[in-house]
Amino acid sequence: MLSGCDQTLPGVSTASPQKGECHNITISNAMDATSDSSPPVPCSAPHTTETFLTGTITSEVTPLATQPFRPNQQQLKELNGKVCPPPGLRDYLGARPRDSVRGMGVVAYFPSRGDWEAGARSFRCDVVINSPEQGPVSLTRPARQVMTTAASARLRTCYLQQKNADGSYGNRAQEVDCSQPHTAEDVNAWLPMDQSVNTDAQSLARCENFVTEFFAPAHIPPGVAPVPIVVGSEPSLSLHCAVGFAPLRESQGTLAPLDASEAVHGT
Repeated sequence: MLSGCDQTLPGVSTASPQKGECHNITISNAMDATSDSSPPVPCSAPHTTETFLTGTITSEVTPLATQPFRPNQQQLKELNGKVCPPPGLRDYLGARPRDSVRGMGVVAYFPSRGDWEAGARSFRCDVVINSPEQGPVSLTRPARQVMTTAASARLRTCYLQQKNADGSYGNRAQEVDCSQPHTAEDVNAWLPMDQSVNTDAQSLARCENFVTEFFAPAHIPPGVAPVPIVVGSEPSLSLHCAVGFAPLRESQGTLAPLDASEAVHGT
C-alpha cells in the first residue's frame, strides 16, 4: 500500500472509536494513514475495515502517551504490534487454534492531531481482508465470529493437490482459499521434515492428532482423513497437516465443525 501524508480529512471525531464498527476506506493512502475520520457504515453495507479492538494508549505502553503533540506517522506505526496483538483478532473472528486464517491484515488508527492535542489517547484496531490481485476486499457482512460460519471458507487455507499419472493425488499442492476447488484443508500445524521422518505413513501419523483437534470435541467424521502436504524444497521441507475426504476428491467450502445447515459440497 502507498504511504499517506498522515493528514486526517474532515469527518467524525477520532477520539472515541467503537468495537464492531465498520468503515468503507477505499483510498490506498487513507488505508495506510494512522488516523481515520471516515464515518462508520452498517456492516451489512459495503465496507473494507472492521474494528475488532479499541483501547487507550498509556505511558505503560509507550512514553509517547505523555507528550502533548501527536507522534509522527512512523512512531505510531511502530505501536501497531503492541496495541493490536494477533490473539485479539483471532478471538474476534471466532477462530479456534486449528483454524488456519489467511488473507487478513491489521491496521491501527490513532487520534487526529487535533484530538490528540485535546487529550485523546484512544486507538482502534481494524481487520482488513486482502486480495493478492485487488488489495482490500469490500465485504457486506460482519467479520465478528465469521470463522464459525460457512462464510469463513474464503478466509481459510486449503490445497489443490497435483494428480499423478495413475489418477491418484500426490503430496504437492497449490495453496488456495477454501471457497475455491480443493482437495485438502489446512489444520494450522506446520512441522519440519527430515530424512528420518518422510514416508506417507509417518506423515499421516504425525498429522492425526492435529486433525483430531480440528474437529474436537467431536470425533473425526466418517469419510474424512488426515492429508499430509509437503511444502518447500530440499533441504528445507515442511509438512503441512490437512484434512480431506477419503478417498480424496475436490470440494468447495470448509470441513470445520459448523451448524448442520452449513454443509460442504463435494464434486
